[in-house]
Amino acid sequence: MARIEINPHNARQLVVVVQEPIGTGRVWTSLDGSRRWRDITTNLPSGLRAYTVAVDWKRTDGRRPSLPRIYVGTDRGVFHTVLGASGWRRFGHGLPNPLVSDLRITPGVLTAAIYGRGAWQVRLR
Repeated sequence: MARIEINPHNARQLVVVVQEPIGTGRVWTSLDGSRRWRDITTNLPSGLRAYTVAVDWKRTDGRRPSLPRIYVGTDRGVFHTVLGASGWRRFGHGLPNPLVSDLRITPGVLTAAIYGRGAWQVRLR
């Protein structure tokens, strides 16, 4: 396991990334405190290692959570999806595409540690 993210509003919701580059099983989620896991790797390009994950667990109305946005740092940049969506898309918005070794989300900002390029920040919508 490379990284685990726990929902600060509901500790039973988890997202985990594994660095295995072959086949499926690089991104997993649990909604019941890790009793059952679901592979959400889907169309994340094969051959990529998933080094890190950051999840935007923000709430939209103060009571009900919005759908979490998941960002995964790989050998070739950052990919993102919404929990429950059918696939991953490259997250560009000004980020270079080499290996991303760490991701962090602070309110409205994604910070990425990018191999050989330093730290980059991108505003989240």
